[in-house]
Order: sequence, then C-alpha cells, then structure tokens
Amino acid sequence: MGMSMSMGMRTEQRHEQRQEQRQEMGMRQAAQMTMRVALIQAIHGEKFNPRARCTCGHDLRPIEILRGFRADPDDYTTQCPKCKRRFTAKLIATGRASDVELPFYCASQTLARLRHIAALPSDEFCKQHPAEYRSAIFHFGNIRTAYQKSGGDYPYDPVQDWQDKVTPFLGKAPDTQIALVVSQPVGVIRTMRKNLHIPRYRKGNEESLGMTLQETAS
Repeated sequence: MGMSMSMGMRTEQRHEQRQEQRQEMGMRQAAQMTMRVALIQAIHGEKFNPRARCTCGHDLRPIEILRGFRADPDDYTTQCPKCKRRFTAKLIATGRASDVELPFYCASQTLARLRHIAALPSDEFCKQHPAEYRSAIFHFGNIRTAYQKSGGDYPYDPVQDWQDKVTPFLGKAPDTQIALVVSQPVGVIRTMRKNLHIPRYRKGNEESLGMTLQETAS
C-alpha cells in the first residue's frame, strides 16, 4: 500500500511539473508576442490586437488564437480551447486616428495569399490589401520577409526611418527580432546597440516593455 501511495504521489508530482512547464512556456510566448506587438507599433505606427470571442463566452488570448489555427491555407478558422468550436478571428489595427477591423490570417494562409498578389510599395499595398498586409507584418515583421518566405521577391524598401524608433528596444528585445521587423541584417542592429553601449538582450527583459511603450508613445 505504501508503494502504491508513493507511485501515486510521483505521478501527481510529474503532472504538476508538466503543468508548471506549460504555464511557463505560455508566459514566455505571451511575453514574446507582447514584444513583437510593441516593436510593430513603434515601427509601423499601428498596434495589432488579434481578437476572437467564442459563442461559449471565452475571449481567446492572442496566443490561443495562434495555437487554434490549422496550417491549411483554405481554413481561416481558429479553435476555442474551451469548447473546441471553430470560428474566424479578427485583427484590430489601431492607428492614430481610428481602429480597423480586418480578417486575421495565420502564417500559412498569409503566405498562400501573397503568392497571388503582385508586389506594391508598402503604402499602396496596405491600401489595396489591408488584411494581407497586416497579417504579414504581424507574423513576419515586414512585408519583404513575408514575400521571401512565400517564394517571391519584394523590390521595395518595406521600412524607412527606423533607427530612432528602435533605439528604446535595443537590449530589451533580441537583436534578431528587431532586425526582422525593420528588414535589416542582424549585424546592423548589433553594431548600433554596441555603439550605444547597450548590453545585449537577456531573458526577462520583456518586463521593461511597458516602460518602452510609454516612451515611444510620448
């Protein structure tokens, strides 16, 4: 009997450890997404907020929306983690003047749609294909990277006047993430950070993003 109780306790402990690991992973993923949204807001002038409310009453968190997508270019639905119902999500793009509600595509769907859209300068692309443009920015940081991953080419400069905008994020976000959003080689961002004598990013620096957002908004 004592052995059975011991085995039961070990099983329960393993279950608790796995649950804690999942929670920690979810927190890291949420922090990374917060970082991405903050960078996009600073560089592109818009805040992106994925939104999905299920009929069961559950408001899906952005990370839940992404997890619920299928890697199927013809299926635009996400899945509620509570009731398992599938439905479409929205992407709210908040700019200086107003909010824009758009369909939200997963990464696979975005790439599939880009294969049928001719490359245009960023401003014109955003006007003609607002949902595809913003989904591409959300998933890939910039439109050029999205086109490259779709097998195409984007000959225009996707991001301009980015140097001052990224300065508050140096050391608070990985150089690789900043480089991705501004479509620059990682070495350019690394050199810029070192010239300003800013230590490299370490895990946990995401906690300072709240202050960064206040700085960039002021």
